[in-house]
Amino acid sequence: MDNNINESSEVKKENQKKVNILLIVTIFLFALIILGITYSYLFDTVRITNGVYNTVTHCLYAEYGIENGNNTSDISGELVGSTSPSGGLMGRVSLKISDQCDLEALGTLKLHIDSQTSESITMLPTSYCEDRRTGERLNEYTDEATCQETSNRKWYNVGALDSYCINPYTLERISAYTESSTCASNGGYWIDDPVTVESPLKYAVYDNANATGIPLSSGRIYASDIGNDVAIYDDFNVDNTLRYYYIYIWLDQYLVDSTHDDLIFGGDISASVTQNYLPIGYKRVKYIESTGTQYIDTGVLSNNLNRINTTFSITSAALSIETNNVVAGYSSGDVKGRTQFSYSTSMFYGWGSGYTSSSLPLNTSKHTLTLSKDAFVLDDITVYTPSSSDFSSVSSLCLFARCIGSGNEIQVGYLSNGMRIWRLDITTDNTLVRDFVPVYRESDLKPGLYDLVNKQFYTNAGTGEFLYE
Repeated sequence: MDNNINESSEVKKENQKKVNILLIVTIFLFALIILGITYSYLFDTVRITNGVYNTVTHCLYAEYGIENGNNTSDISGELVGSTSPSGGLMGRVSLKISDQCDLEALGTLKLHIDSQTSESITMLPTSYCEDRRTGERLNEYTDEATCQETSNRKWYNVGALDSYCINPYTLERISAYTESSTCASNGGYWIDDPVTVESPLKYAVYDNANATGIPLSSGRIYASDIGNDVAIYDDFNVDNTLRYYYIYIWLDQYLVDSTHDDLIFGGDISASVTQNYLPIGYKRVKYIESTGTQYIDTGVLSNNLNRINTTFSITSAALSIETNNVVAGYSSGDVKGRTQFSYSTSMFYGWGSGYTSSSLPLNTSKHTLTLSKDAFVLDDITVYTPSSSDFSSVSSLCLFARCIGSGNEIQVGYLSNGMRIWRLDITTDNTLVRDFVPVYRESDLKPGLYDLVNKQFYTNAGTGEFLYE
């Protein structure tokens, strides 16, 4: 597949008028604006600060890039194969809080994939049968022998995809590196099993119109996303500074063939903006980072009813470290109450009495992670399925380290170096018990995680201080 960049697809791309997307964004504040709820009702401090009874339009300003002129938020068109995000569909969104309003908010951009989108646009090429006369794909014939029983049918044997290297930030193919070792040493991410991981349909969000540099966010769109909303960029600050967001939706040319010709993509973009609920005296930051001596005790005990969601990343300094715990806790001398995930040279997963390890290529891009009794899901891929039944533990769940015990009896080990946490929440028995956001306290510039549930600031329980940005 690596060499299937033919002139015909390039010609088609040049001849086809590039579809530029109009992203008219409807701004929802807790979805209550449609009921006539005013901005000052939702955010009482605004009314006091401004001395007026404001509606949402007085405080929230949005500008939308009108590229295709149809004045709607609809995204539709035929995508052709491209080697980078800039060759796909593009639209612009900008947001800010009006200068008359003294507050900060958090924004989320979502892509709704319409049901009109062809499921085949997300599928990797596979062998198939085709009618020679009409070119129609004949899915009822699933093997070469039955397909070619008559001369009117032809079998196309696509074969399996080879392993390859990608840019972990943009998800573009890096053809120069053909081995996992050279790929990793040059900052790439080695795709060893494309069938499990890949989708030809991808997105990227940039802060510039040329799609240069590291994107703010990127990811893949799967068949299961059709008919649903996909959060393509979230938890970004919206304040009095006007910022532009350029959204690209593209079809990876290395992962498509003739079966992807003339397939329809459709959808629309929406943005939600909610007030930053931090109390006065705390400032939101992107992440906090450990350097090998810091950790946070969440106060939540390791339990089979827990569900942990987080966004994390590591620095280049952590690429060669054997154990870098994102979250871990279990009882001393009794690992039946284990909860552990370590993103390291030896990946480690533990839940209850079950655990395993594996070797996966590491990179410094942001990752999403969900830990529960059902599955450990890393970047939408299930990496571990727990086999343990119900369990509980007297040990706290700790971040950036492994903790045994709790309170004054806690034992801490395997502290992480170069681990960054961007967001983390914990649900116990379907109740949200921790909702951590990275902050620093303005009075002394002390970094930590602020829990929006209990309104409590969690600082480093080890030595030194977290880094932050």
